[in-house]
Amino acid sequence: MPDIKKQYGVIPFFKDGDSYRLILVTSRTNKYWIFPKGNVIKGKDKHASAEQEAFEEAGITGRIKKSKAYVIDFSQGGQTVRLTLFPMAVESIATKWPEMRERKRKIVSPKKAREMMCFDLLKKCLRKWEKDFL
Repeated sequence: MPDIKKQYGVIPFFKDGDSYRLILVTSRTNKYWIFPKGNVIKGKDKHASAEQEAFEEAGITGRIKKSKAYVIDFSQGGQTVRLTLFPMAVESIATKWPEMRERKRKIVSPKKAREMMCFDLLKKCLRKWEKDFL
């Protein structure tokens, strides 16, 4: 059985008045709207890897809700990737961050996020997040 590549990321959210807002970023290669995510970072556990990806890709920091996780498997370059997304309550949004010249960042409603994302599996995670948080 082939190895499964593991990636970790976040579904970054915050409360804006009575409604929730999400933060999306574009992927580096094809500019699709996605949640911040990436490969396991050497020397870091899954939560710390997800937090670092969130800062590098979106310039955000916050608290990960470790009791929840949304897991999807997909194929990338002939390899199976298992992506685990953790809800992250965003506490700060930087004006400058490591990948700001490589990606766009957008703050949107959950409904708008569904419209912007083209990957059904990410939309599935978003729907599960909505059931848990909205």
